[in-house]
Amino acid sequence: QVPKASGPGRGEGLARMEPAPEESLGASCVQPPAGSSDGDDPGHPGQAEDAWLPAQGTFAFSWSQSTKALDVGCKPGRGDVDGDGFLAVGGLALNLKTDAAEDKVLVIGNVSATSQSHHSGSSWTLKRGARRIGPLFQLWPGAPGMKQSLLVPWLDCPGGGKRSRLEVEYSLQVRLRDGIRLSEGQERRHLAALVLPDSQVSSVLAHTEVVVGSERWHDVGLSQATVTGEGERVLVICAIGYRALWSDEGSRGRFTMARDGVRLDGESFGLQSVRSTGSSVGSAPAPCLVMALLDDPPAGKHLYTVRACVTPGPEQPRALCQLGGAGEESDSRQLNLIRLPSAVVSGPFRCIGATTVTEDRWTEIEGLSASIDVRHSREKVLVIYHTNFDPAGSEYEVHITLFRRGKLGHEENLGNENTGMWTVASRCWQSSEYPHAVLTDSPGIGEHTYSVRARTRACGRHQDAEPAQLGPDGQIAAVLLRDCGAISLGANR
Repeated sequence: QVPKASGPGRGEGLARMEPAPEESLGASCVQPPAGSSDGDDPGHPGQAEDAWLPAQGTFAFSWSQSTKALDVGCKPGRGDVDGDGFLAVGGLALNLKTDAAEDKVLVIGNVSATSQSHHSGSSWTLKRGARRIGPLFQLWPGAPGMKQSLLVPWLDCPGGGKRSRLEVEYSLQVRLRDGIRLSEGQERRHLAALVLPDSQVSSVLAHTEVVVGSERWHDVGLSQATVTGEGERVLVICAIGYRALWSDEGSRGRFTMARDGVRLDGESFGLQSVRSTGSSVGSAPAPCLVMALLDDPPAGKHLYTVRACVTPGPEQPRALCQLGGAGEESDSRQLNLIRLPSAVVSGPFRCIGATTVTEDRWTEIEGLSASIDVRHSREKVLVIYHTNFDPAGSEYEVHITLFRRGKLGHEENLGNENTGMWTVASRCWQSSEYPHAVLTDSPGIGEHTYSVRARTRACGRHQDAEPAQLGPDGQIAAVLLRDCGAISLGANR
């Protein structure tokens, strides 16, 4: 049995994922695969029970942000300080200092880019110093004036288990075919880095080729175990470089995760859906998708597994999706499990059914709201959310954003007032469709409530906005980042 399509719009609508029992995700807890912990691979064999330590709630972190609009061109040599074609970008660089040689660093970048031509695709990479880390994250809007947002997470091990107390510089850099404009509507672009103790992190990295088809669920080589204490949460972040080997509107690549054989998308819509109306073969893009959520498992040992499937459209019944195989770092994929104590976490809070968005005004997604109390000015908040998405028709433009409301009722849109933080549009020819975010906010002292909202806008041949459903899969959580204060060197720009 393979995932079958159901729901409104686009003929069959988005596929609801129903794998056969023999292809269920994951299994009962088993010993995790062995990993390494050098400077290139933060892989970790999972916390051994005899060496288990409870999760701590204070971290060294660094954070850099800018809302200033910035035009980035593609003239050779300009801003290319490392000679590899990648350009440094204002507001997307920081420094920090590790403590132990085994420390891991979770780096998270967020950027909003507006295209200036049909050829203004961009490739983004994280760097430690002059060295690239992780896969390429790519934007290919397909139309001038199209805004897209990008989430770039990666777990690094700068000390490689050998060097402690390192001063490290991280940056998020871009390579272009044509000019783009960043933060056109004063959207926040920022880079954050958290230093995490090795005992709190489990990670696995894979490069091997996997060809995903529609016949069954496919294991993508990402299975990792962790051991949780009572009340601990697990921040699960997965990044996968892929090539969509199809070029029609009806096909989708589906990705999901499970814990101990139980899927983390409770309503079976998956955790990410990728579309492509231009096959990523040859010089066409090989983008990177992200899945991120906060899990609340019971205490004990758990195995997390990633699987994928293609739901083909009628035009290309043999659509395929390729992961890895090119022998390049851009094809790498990574699954990270980060344990967090309940004292610093609010959530996760899940969707209450599906919310239908019908108007060009901000509509709150029912259930996707989390409150957290910030008691010190240096504290930051890490917000994680995701939800599935199902448009009613084949031409759509839906914007998603995050609002922050203070205790006295003042509200602030953390994205652009009109287009928010994330756009899902049919005219974008290759993209991830399910809205998601992992972002760092500096709200100030007080109690703050974060909520996900969306609006739909008329586009194409339609004079009225097309309805779209968000949920019933989805969740939001907020994590308080308590700075231990001793080893953070970054600055807010």
